[in-house]
Amino acid sequence: EAAAVMGQLRSAAHALAKTGMQPRQLMRALDTCVADLDVPDQLVTCCYLVIAPDAGTVTVCSAGHLPVLVAGTGEGISALPCPVNAPLGVGDVLYEQSSSEIPPGATLVLYTDGLIETPGCDIEVRIGELSVLLDDLFVGTPCLEAAADHVLAGLLLPRLLERRIDL
Repeated sequence: EAAAVMGQLRSAAHALAKTGMQPRQLMRALDTCVADLDVPDQLVTCCYLVIAPDAGTVTVCSAGHLPVLVAGTGEGISALPCPVNAPLGVGDVLYEQSSSEIPPGATLVLYTDGLIETPGCDIEVRIGELSVLLDDLFVGTPCLEAAADHVLAGLLLPRLLERRIDL
């Protein structure tokens, strides 16, 4: 059911993005879409970014999504400043957005909660672990596929081994 909801919302987001509306307006429209799905208690996290490479800016609106990280700036890993709004499906939310300058060569890192959520572990600690892994990688100009493999091995492999031992 969740995959079907995400497929419908991706299609809606793609169509809405083509209109050129602001990220906060897109989120409001997606919130209405979630309400129209008629799935009880459905809450969805979403992050929508508009990147203006010529201006060196990014505008972001987050609906309950984990923070976007900025890597490769020579200043370590940092969270992209963004108001945290309620997830989609809450209804009647005035979504806020923010714009930030992004240094040339920076990489924006978006990730799912499934990558870092671990039972019994604070989510901020896990975001910190992700940041440390990314900081090690983005000293130079890494291959993004190798970076993804490194992050997966660093965050998921220990959990899988722990579960295997517990069985």
